Amino acid sequence: MLVVAAKAGVDVSAEQVAAPRIEEFPFDADRKMMTTVHRIGDTVVAYVKGSPQELLARCTTSSRAPRASSRSAT
Repeated sequence: MLVVAAKAGVDVSAEQVAAPRIEEFPFDADRKMMTTVHRIGDTVVAYVKGSPQELLARCTTSSRAPRASSRSAT
């Protein structure tokens, strides 16, 4: 992903300084996902990638425009 970002013109080094990684949870076959946690100013942000089914099962809200809405478990 970093190579793709660099090829797209993103200054990867500047992004790593602006949003330093403070924790990483490597891919796990049981979780079917991986997570990196970054500090951006006073905010902590988690970036998650993995199985769409697993990610959606853990979602509680949607940020679709124009407003966020709650997801009900089915």
